[in-house]
Amino acid sequence: MKRSEVEKILIQKGYYVDKDGVVHNKDGVIISVNAYKNGYYKFTHRHNDKLLRVKVHRLVAYQKFGDKIYDEKIVVRHMDGNSLNNSHDNINIGTYSDNRMDIKPEIRKKLSKNASDKNKVLNESEIIELQKLYNEGFRMKYLMEKFSIKSKGAYSNYINKKLK
Repeated sequence: MKRSEVEKILIQKGYYVDKDGVVHNKDGVIISVNAYKNGYYKFTHRHNDKLLRVKVHRLVAYQKFGDKIYDEKIVVRHMDGNSLNNSHDNINIGTYSDNRMDIKPEIRKKLSKNASDKNKVLNESEIIELQKLYNEGFRMKYLMEKFSIKSKGAYSNYINKKLK
């Protein structure tokens, strides 16, 4: 089953999220939701012997915007930055960039700093030295530690980089 069918299936079955972000089944009974580690409310629903995992914010977005939530490059946004606030007024859709801008500036700056701390950028002389050691047969693990390279992808880019 396609991921995109989950919200449609539940709406067709009569499930809905009220204006305050509370999930109800077709009989109006409140559905229990859980906050997961990634910071979103979810619940499960059995359909055709399959267990569907449903994100509440996506169900709200489907109610408000329909199939637009499945457009390429569109994400569901929490306008106040609180991923547990699924009230109708707080849910919108937009681009990934729009979604990042919903994060409070001080948190965005901290996330940006953490990313740059993790990913050291090598200068040209460091790349030359890295490539020289690589060509001499030094192992990847040693070279990644020596040059503080955190990902194999970045390591590969440096090894294959053509310099002037």
